Amino acid sequence: DRDGQYTSLVRDRMIGSMDMCRGCMIEGQCVGGCHITQEFARATGSTKIERMCLLYQTMTKALVLELLRDSIELQQDEGGE
Repeated sequence: DRDGQYTSLVRDRMIGSMDMCRGCMIEGQCVGGCHITQEFARATGSTKIERMCLLYQTMTKALVLELLRDSIELQQDEGGE
C-alpha cells in the first residue's frame, strides 16, 4: 500500500540509515540525494552516485567558505572584530 511505501521511503532515508552516507559531512542535508539517481545507480551499477556525492560535498564546502568570508567582510566593514 502507498502509506507503507511512503513510510519505508522516509525511514530508509533517515540520518544514519544509509550506509553510503554514514559519516558524510552533509548527510543531514543531502540524505542520499535524488531518489531517481539512487534507483538508476542500483539498477545499472552506475558510479553516478559517487560523482554526485563528490559534487555536493565540494559545492557545500565552497558555499560555506563563501558565506563565512562574506560574513567576516561585513563585520569588518561595520567596525567589528
